[in-house]
Amino acid sequence: MERSPRFWEVTVLREDGTGTELYINVTNEEVAREDSARLGSEQREAPAVPAADAIGTAVGEVPGRVVALDLGTERGALVWEVLVSAGVGGVHEVYIDAATGEIVKVEREI
Repeated sequence: MERSPRFWEVTVLREDGTGTELYINVTNEEVAREDSARLGSEQREAPAVPAADAIGTAVGEVPGRVVALDLGTERGALVWEVLVSAGVGGVHEVYIDAATGEIVKVEREI
């Protein structure tokens, strides 16, 4: 039986402040669909810390596979929310300050 492809949902902030939601096939890395995106106020601000750096920090704290990445707020600060699957260690959400790159907190998902 053939499995349905899985997709990364990536929201891209354009220079004009609008957003685009891309659905990228994780198997072949092709863009399968593109839609306009409604951006929350926290998503209209470009973070100082790139997503790749936040992922590296999160995986350094909780070794595993990144399953989700989102930009949000935590106590009024812009943060990267990185969901890491650590196998038998469970799934952890690592919050990275998007201005400094520091870990704000780590929560284990139940």
